Amino acid sequence: MDRSDEFGERLNWKGRYHTTLCHGLEQQWLSEQYTDTKIIVEEITFSCHRVVLAAMSPFFEVMYHSGMRESNDGIVTLQEVDADIFEKIVKFIYTGEDIVDEDNADSVLRAAVMLQIKCLQERCEDFMTDKVDVDNCLAIWKLATSHQCHSLAKKAWLYVLNNFSEVCHDEGFLLLDCDEVLAIIQDNDLNTPNEELICEVTFRWLKYDLENRRQYFEKLFENLRLPLVQPEYLLEKIERNDLVKSSECCKAIVDEAKRFHLLPARRHEFVSSRLMFRNHGEYEEVIVCIGGNTHPGVAMKDVYCYSLYTRTWSRLASLPYDVGVEFAVCTYGNAIFVSGGSSNLQGVVYYSTTQNKWVNCGRMLIGRRRHSMVAVADSVYVLGGFDDDADEANDFSTLISVERFGVYTGKWDDDGFLAFPVRSASTAVIQEKIYVFGGIDGEGCKMDAVQCYDTRQRTCSHIRDLPSVAGMSSAVMYNRTIYLIFPNGKVLKTDDGYEMEEAGTITDFKRCGFGAVIQEGRILLLGGIDSDLVYDAFISFDPTEKTSRLLEHRLRFPLFGFGCVKCVMSKDIIEFY
Repeated sequence: MDRSDEFGERLNWKGRYHTTLCHGLEQQWLSEQYTDTKIIVEEITFSCHRVVLAAMSPFFEVMYHSGMRESNDGIVTLQEVDADIFEKIVKFIYTGEDIVDEDNADSVLRAAVMLQIKCLQERCEDFMTDKVDVDNCLAIWKLATSHQCHSLAKKAWLYVLNNFSEVCHDEGFLLLDCDEVLAIIQDNDLNTPNEELICEVTFRWLKYDLENRRQYFEKLFENLRLPLVQPEYLLEKIERNDLVKSSECCKAIVDEAKRFHLLPARRHEFVSSRLMFRNHGEYEEVIVCIGGNTHPGVAMKDVYCYSLYTRTWSRLASLPYDVGVEFAVCTYGNAIFVSGGSSNLQGVVYYSTTQNKWVNCGRMLIGRRRHSMVAVADSVYVLGGFDDDADEANDFSTLISVERFGVYTGKWDDDGFLAFPVRSASTAVIQEKIYVFGGIDGEGCKMDAVQCYDTRQRTCSHIRDLPSVAGMSSAVMYNRTIYLIFPNGKVLKTDDGYEMEEAGTITDFKRCGFGAVIQEGRILLLGGIDSDLVYDAFISFDPTEKTSRLLEHRLRFPLFGFGCVKCVMSKDIIEFY
């Protein structure tokens, strides 16, 4: 006999043994022979064997060894189970017969959990998992959660999330408690066609028992993702709601969403837990990396975007021409503008995130690289920089000029002048004023000046000096505070451009030409170069804790001198690989 035959024979004998044992136990149960315990349920007495119950149920095992009255006289009274259900459970214990059906699965599950009959509980979970549908998913989820049936709870929860558009119309949704509704609307895996639906069902749940549920309104409202609803819905449905109008907290949340919609030039700075796209939604916020150098002297036209959620890169439409190095990038709404660069000093293009294509804009009046570019109100501004075509001998190559591009007019105009000519400076916007930090002057010296360009008055003033010179710093805005990141890892912050204070130091950081974006309250620093060493790492800096750490995310390859912004893109455009 070979080994496979021997193994099969062994299984055969084991099966016969189990069949014989179960048949014997069933006979003992039916004949009530040798019974030594009585279980009373709803005044019905079941004669059983302690050793059999204890072998299947830790509940009974503990009871019979506890020294309690039941361990002495063998009489047990059960209060939380129906007699007909217990009769089926006893049948299962003695025979192993499948007792679970659609009519009793939930009742058997409750009893199995109470009596700690693990195998019966698992059978109920398997049975109910296959029966989850729109009509019962909420009830099954609540039942499984309350009885710590994790596998069943997870399956029912996923069904709720994936089929929410149908589930939300079931009356069971209106019977949920506040924390259960909150758990659903907070989940990033919730599959909803739009955030307006989430608002509608939340208000419907409140109105179902408004007198008792009014107390939960603000708690739920602050979890609605209002920046992601359509402006018309925000103004016509949300802002006019009587519950909203009666709450200062809710009105502030509406104002936050209105700022997001009304200020496209500042949208990339907007930070809120309510501005979070769901994983099954149509759109996703991504990091876009434009051009750059893999090593000194080699520039690219490639454009990639990165999903922090899936940790994958996607290739987007390449730049329409070679911009070279030292170009500038900024966002207006979801459009990405690229200006200047060593290979096309006057060139300007913007990227349409809805069409995945680049569009040529009118050329700047003065060509430039190493300049700054920011969006304010309905315009894009370029400030300072270096003009290769200017008369360097007369110190005109480092620029003092400010140009403005009208986003809606498509025209470039002279707008004014900086206080000092500067290149390689960092810039940020507070209200309608552009703050220019440090940079390099016409003589090639690093500067410590902070300049403020007022876009309304079209004037610029030198408002203070930095604690140290800043030749190639980067500026990001978070929670209405500007953070300056220096190549040596030092971080400064200011709320108004005038008062500066230290915000911490990034550990083991010494590089320039890196990208910087805000992500969930942290500053992400990407790539960069230190002498001849080019990096591909992501570093996270927490401005609240003043701590930094290396992340597992990576650029597609080591890169520096690239444009780095965040924007929202349709998943139809993003083809991850």
